[in-house]
Amino acid sequence: MSMTDALQFIAECRQDSAFRGMMYGFSKPQEFRRFIRDSGYDFTDSEMANVISNMKLRAEDEFEADEIAELGQLYTILARPEPVSACASCRGGCH
Repeated sequence: MSMTDALQFIAECRQDSAFRGMMYGFSKPQEFRRFIRDSGYDFTDSEMANVISNMKLRAEDEFEADEIAELGQLYTILARPEPVSACASCRGGCH
């Protein structure tokens, strides 16, 4: 897993509108995560968060920072974790 992959993923999203547009077609997090892997990227959610934060700080202007923030928000929405169902022993209190 790599922050470099996260950085390259965001760069591709910014440069390739067709690639970015494909992201809007996913309704399930596992489909979106499979798309990322199939596209050749391997990074964690925390690596993506670090990349987004760093890119926003280094943005040349407010427009670029907003674009990066929006891509970060889109990633967060699409990659959300699946809800954990409660197990019989904890009745949902441990999740």
